[in-house]
Amino acid sequence: MKKMAMTSSELDRCSHWRENPAQLHQYVASHGSCDIVVSEGRVHFKSQQLLQSAEGDPLEKCFLGVWRDRAIFLRRADSVSEKDYSVRTLRAMLSTEEQALAAYASGVAHWHDTHRFCGRCGGKNDHLALGHQLKCSACGQLQFPRMDPAVIMTVTDGDWILLGRSPGWPAGVYSTLAGFVEIGESLEQAVAREVKEETGVVVDNIRPVASQPWPFPSSIMLGYQATATRGELSIDHNELEDARWFHKDELASFGDWSEEGDGLKLPRLDSIARILIQRWVEDGL
Repeated sequence: MKKMAMTSSELDRCSHWRENPAQLHQYVASHGSCDIVVSEGRVHFKSQQLLQSAEGDPLEKCFLGVWRDRAIFLRRADSVSEKDYSVRTLRAMLSTEEQALAAYASGVAHWHDTHRFCGRCGGKNDHLALGHQLKCSACGQLQFPRMDPAVIMTVTDGDWILLGRSPGWPAGVYSTLAGFVEIGESLEQAVAREVKEETGVVVDNIRPVASQPWPFPSSIMLGYQATATRGELSIDHNELEDARWFHKDELASFGDWSEEGDGLKLPRLDSIARILIQRWVEDGL
């Protein structure tokens, strides 16, 4: 399977060092290290480089892992500069591997920013495990990095596929349906619920296809394929601007998300939505 964007095949997270920082310190001394600098959700990109020269005590920063024989750390900056970019913007400047590193660093930084205090008693959280755990200084409550699971699905009926569009997207873009998983439901139940709520269509034969971390700011997209069984289109306009059935042959004439001009367009090439659509077109699933 083609490697999914926002994922790295070369990063070793070396999670065992989170509980044994002395070994990490020895590795840094012999192999060196680099920092990814993040401030207020934006990543520093200096001299056309994502990885910056290491600064400060490595054991006081968040350790991300080992990449191409160097230890990689998240370093926080006090303020945003003109060389800082959102991960969405920075993707066009980076290789696929570097995109994954930037997304990882940005996601961990977001977790730190939004969990500075304990949700149970309000005490200040301290960093443990080289930045991968938080512990309340008052009540001792432990917290771990969180991701928000969301399902995203191709809904098909023979050679037809159901696509929708959000009002905030560029004109003409249609994509797969998606939504967050709710407490107490399985992933398959979430697929069926989201499709029915947004379009009125009932589905079955729900099966997993692929997944992709989506750090905007902290989602994991779980890709599914589902078959429509019944239901006329009944669009929830609080969620979708429009939804339509498209024949497989029509998709060949679609443009890309980034293209200017009128006409129908597919989602970004590096998104799981686009990959799910392309796999259905090419493989038939």
